Amino acid sequence: MFTSIKVNRILRDPFYCGRLEDGTTSPQLEALRLRSDDTYDQILYILEQRQNKNEEKRHIALQTRGQAMLSGNIFCAHCGGRLTTIRYRDSYIRADGTKYSVDQIKYCCYHKSRKLCQCDGQTTYRVERVDESIMQIIRKMFSGMDGAPEEEKLQAALKRQMAGNRAAQKKFDRELIKDRERLKKLQLEIGKTLTGESSYSVDDLSQAIRIIKARIKDAEIKLTQLKDEEEQERQGIEQITPAYDRFKSWAEEFDTAALEQQKMIACHLFKRIEVGRDYQIKAELNMTYKQFCSEWGGNNLLGEAIG
Repeated sequence: MFTSIKVNRILRDPFYCGRLEDGTTSPQLEALRLRSDDTYDQILYILEQRQNKNEEKRHIALQTRGQAMLSGNIFCAHCGGRLTTIRYRDSYIRADGTKYSVDQIKYCCYHKSRKLCQCDGQTTYRVERVDESIMQIIRKMFSGMDGAPEEEKLQAALKRQMAGNRAAQKKFDRELIKDRERLKKLQLEIGKTLTGESSYSVDDLSQAIRIIKARIKDAEIKLTQLKDEEEQERQGIEQITPAYDRFKSWAEEFDTAALEQQKMIACHLFKRIEVGRDYQIKAELNMTYKQFCSEWGGNNLLGEAIG
């Protein structure tokens, strides 16, 4: 009997990647491997996303059952609240007086439906209309795979970005060294002013020191941001080949995939999808896959399919 607890343990067990655990993690044994490290990382990522503590930042569907393709990463464009899936029955009275009703699946703004905020968007959106717009975006993205660059070219492009990042870091480092030296000189000049040995006033020096300190602080913040971006780019280079292979396989199988598979592909592709009045849709690609589109103009597809 495979209970959910047992399945969860199997999913998390590093043994299937060829690693034995005996208090300490053993070296990898390729003869025992049943799944790749990339697959294992994806499994852990999805399990982590689905934990209750990550509800606010979750963009992976909690489950793949149901007729709606989007779940987990779809939000109201007006209040930012998550859209949930509901089954809704619309009833009509025909001209001949007979009653007619139809069941529909709709995306519902959780906040507006429960009056949790002053949301000025629609309460519900028809699932088939929203899903079809997103399907158009996905198909256009995947249709460009024939002209997509090889992963080696993408790696080279990322390395060029890293080189530009490091050049910017060196520039800020040089400016920081100069400004810190200027700050020391100005602080020494304050002492001379107090003894009457300086031609500058205390007010002038104080203002100059404030400007230099603000410039130093701003440069330090930008330098930290550049270092964080460099680390992200470095990780991107390491992950680019498995991510590229995954993107290519999705392009090949998407149209023939079951709805459950399409739902998970959409969850991975899009970081956030926002729906507003009159079905205005804004889709934000996950950064991991955005890089594969930018090389052949795929980023423009988001704007083309909106509305």
